Amino acid sequence: MEPVPTPSKARRFNERTLKKLQAAFELDPEVDLVTKLPTDYSNRLDGWRSQKITVPETTARKRPDEADIRLSLDASVPIETIYPLSQSVLDLVENLSQSSGSTSDTFSERLVEMIQASQILYTGPSARCKMAFKCNSSIVLKAVRNMTDFTEYTTLQYLRQHLPNIPIPEPLGLLRLDPVVLIFMSYQPGSTLTNV
Repeated sequence: MEPVPTPSKARRFNERTLKKLQAAFELDPEVDLVTKLPTDYSNRLDGWRSQKITVPETTARKRPDEADIRLSLDASVPIETIYPLSQSVLDLVENLSQSSGSTSDTFSERLVEMIQASQILYTGPSARCKMAFKCNSSIVLKAVRNMTDFTEYTTLQYLRQHLPNIPIPEPLGLLRLDPVVLIFMSYQPGSTLTNV
């Protein structure tokens, strides 16, 4: 397979910014686009440009099913709240944003940054379709592409309410950031159900 260039952080930043501008334009074709740029756009872009790249400029072309699901997350897409996020998840997103010095303007951007920085716990048969991440010592996230059935989440809710002694994760919120559904839950260390 032929090598493809690895997109730089500056390029990805510009792509996200351009998507935000396009979304604003679609809502109002007469919008002042300058007001939709991040307040420190030039400084952030200069910072991304000046970073030394330590990985090779090209990588082998990956098959689509080998791609990381996080590559599908687009902070410019509106978030659909299916089940509200717990305060612990909201605090995590805000605290990580502040501690990393992030200047992201929207909750969507801060959420995507938090997911990008999270540790991978599990990769499904196709990482493009399903992955699980450890966001911190007490919160995990399951990301699933094109999920329409939320039985897993409602089952967790039911079991936590009616059988609280069963050691299962506590559901902490469910969002859709098209095309990916984000399921937040408490971290339960130990054996998986498969191993038991």
